[in-house]
Amino acid sequence: AFGGPLAAVAVVVAGAGALIVLRDAVLDSDRAGPSEAALFALQMLLATESGGLDTRADWAKWLGKAGFLPPKEIELPGPVGSTLTIARKPDDG
Repeated sequence: AFGGPLAAVAVVVAGAGALIVLRDAVLDSDRAGPSEAALFALQMLLATESGGLDTRADWAKWLGKAGFLPPKEIELPGPVGSTLTIARKPDDG
């Protein structure tokens, strides 16, 4: 595969015109926020061998390599503290 696990799945399940919606804690490109994601990333670093979280730029790159158009992001409110990342593959034709 060419990058993170979401890209490998996106290549397998999504044909032309397909829509993929991802929900997870994801870091900004500077890895400093949002605060909920940064705290979760720190917890992952402490609790796992590889630790950390992916950034929005990582996701966009992996989705692009899987043939998706640039993703749109929707911030979820309040205690949910995560983002919906939505990307579509171009229609054939």
